[in-house]
Amino acid sequence: MRLEKALLVVSVQNDFCSGGALTVPWGDDVVPVLNAYIELFSERRLPVFASRNWHPKRSKHFREFGGQWPIHCVQNTDGARFHGALTLPQDVIVLSKGMDPEKDTYSDFESFDSNGVAFSDILRILGIDELFVGGLATDSCVKHTVLDALKFGFQVKLLMDGIRGVNVKSKDSEAAIREMMKHGAKKMTLGRLPASVPERKRATCDHIGIFTMNVKKLSDFYVRTLGFKSEKEEVFTTSLMRKALGVHSDCMMIRLVSGDVRLELFQPTSVRLARRLNISAGYNHWGYHVGDRGRYVRKLKKKGVPIIEVRRNDRTVYFVKDPDGNRIEIRGY
Repeated sequence: MRLEKALLVVSVQNDFCSGGALTVPWGDDVVPVLNAYIELFSERRLPVFASRNWHPKRSKHFREFGGQWPIHCVQNTDGARFHGALTLPQDVIVLSKGMDPEKDTYSDFESFDSNGVAFSDILRILGIDELFVGGLATDSCVKHTVLDALKFGFQVKLLMDGIRGVNVKSKDSEAAIREMMKHGAKKMTLGRLPASVPERKRATCDHIGIFTMNVKKLSDFYVRTLGFKSEKEEVFTTSLMRKALGVHSDCMMIRLVSGDVRLELFQPTSVRLARRLNISAGYNHWGYHVGDRGRYVRKLKKKGVPIIEVRRNDRTVYFVKDPDGNRIEIRGY
């Protein structure tokens, strides 16, 4: 499944926020903004990554051992934990970097998930080609991550309202932003995000097909008892029913709706024939709405999945069968 877009929250950890060992000025200000980004990406069922500095006690990254920075974000300490107000989703993918005591690591493209899979490999597996990046710090981990992403061919949106810089020199963050823009990053803010990350079409159960020996009685139950409304009545011919649903009989079909739920009730026109053919009441098929139907069907054909194609009026209806013989109607736009 191609996801295409993902949110990356960079190093929003206690040691980089107020009272931390390496405080980023106004670093806490990014938390409510990033929470809003997280909520939107979660609603659209798009991946959320959260990276963390995860240093050993002794590291060349630290001033005490020849590096530039004070000791910070040491593994399993409070300073290394994500900011307490950062609302990461349950399915967040946590990335860790800086574990090698001999390396001075800044980019999330040198990070790994809990199974040791490299960040770049995860992006490839998920089919992601665009990253929305925010966090701490603009002139350090964010900058190096964005530049690496661009170097490796990813599109990058820099979340201007969700970043803050260390600014060892007063204009380091301004210079970092200019460098990222020069290499191809684009600026993004929360107000402009919905247009850039449209809601994805979700795969859903489109309808359920049920066989009955008394379609009027069953329809009345759903209408009078459960509040469904009758949408359509139609007779399906034997040739259509045989090819589409494997039933050798004309059938009366009544379609009922309630909100997003649709039922299609089928009754063979000859109950005597139905009994002779061993047609029983109950579930027969369901409609699977997959979004881009043509693309989905092509993928199935490439996998060698047998496709049942039925011409009806001016359109083609596609079915597949599960191992029990139940039919699944592939629906979409």
